[in-house]
Amino acid sequence: MSKKRLFPVGGQKTNFNQAPMQRPVNINIDNCNSLTCEACGGEYFDVIYKIKVVPIVLSPTGKEERIVLPLFRCADPNCRKVTKVIMK
Repeated sequence: MSKKRLFPVGGQKTNFNQAPMQRPVNINIDNCNSLTCEACGGEYFDVIYKIKVVPIVLSPTGKEERIVLPLFRCADPNCRKVTKVIMK
């Protein structure tokens, strides 16, 4: 008999500016679907970053700003496609 893997989701917030405290929920990870690469069907991804520059004329601070966008790239060395599914 296999042991069920349970992962807490949610939890108590300690910062008073955040949402009120919530009771953690246990989810059986075996009941969840895995996202796969659209190109090769792989289930493993590397996190990569794209950096955008906000020009001074568009910046709310009046200074040039940087926006860091995390993206997910297939970990298969023969594929390496950046997936769009996770960002939806």
